[in-house]
Amino acid sequence: MDRKFIVIIGAILALLILSYPILAATFTVPANEKSDDHRPTVIVEVGEGKDTGLIKVTQIHYAKSAGKARPPATDPCYKLSGWKWTTPIKYTINTEDNLTFYNSIKAASSEWDSKTSKELFSPSSNGATQWSKYTDGKNSILYGNYGTTGVIAVTRTWYNRATKTAVESDILFDTDFDWGEATGNPDVMDLQNIATHEIGHTLGLSDVYTTSCTAVTMYGYSGNGDTEKRTLETPDIVGLLKIYPNL
Repeated sequence: MDRKFIVIIGAILALLILSYPILAATFTVPANEKSDDHRPTVIVEVGEGKDTGLIKVTQIHYAKSAGKARPPATDPCYKLSGWKWTTPIKYTINTEDNLTFYNSIKAASSEWDSKTSKELFSPSSNGATQWSKYTDGKNSILYGNYGTTGVIAVTRTWYNRATKTAVESDILFDTDFDWGEATGNPDVMDLQNIATHEIGHTLGLSDVYTTSCTAVTMYGYSGNGDTEKRTLETPDIVGLLKIYPNL
């Protein structure tokens, strides 16, 4: 074989190998699912170090008010992320964040639990939480500053690339917003409302952006005073049972 040809092929292979981690970390949002302002809503990365063999998916929830639209029968209004849990999910919550925070998370997870015949969640534990680039063995839920304008909350989930089994999922509520109980104060971001949406990501559901789907919990935008996502719509439940058909 011509030596020059071999050199060229070798150079191409080397370039592909070196660029693979970069390619794996690009934003992956289907064309028909992009947010209106085209900011990234999903970041997919290949695990490194102790997370080798895992895929890390970061799902970003932006602030934007949306009118309620009943999902039509012709549009499924749900989208699967590609992983599932094989054991009940146990969250770690720092109860020093206040009792309202804990109760809102509990109510949000109970809404998903109520749609299945078995428990999706086990009781949460109190403990130190962190927002980390790597797994730490805890499914943490916490307040923090994500550092990007307009982000309400972010869910970061790790799953085994071979088995598609989730191993950890953390949720961060951005401190750029005033959080509280929107049924009493429409000027705050409703914690239970956003928690129900983010827990849907943990379970394996992605955002939907079709305008006819604004009523569903997994619609990708929310705003101050919005409580629509506290309760699941039929598409949310259908999507959940697609992931967990035996529950």
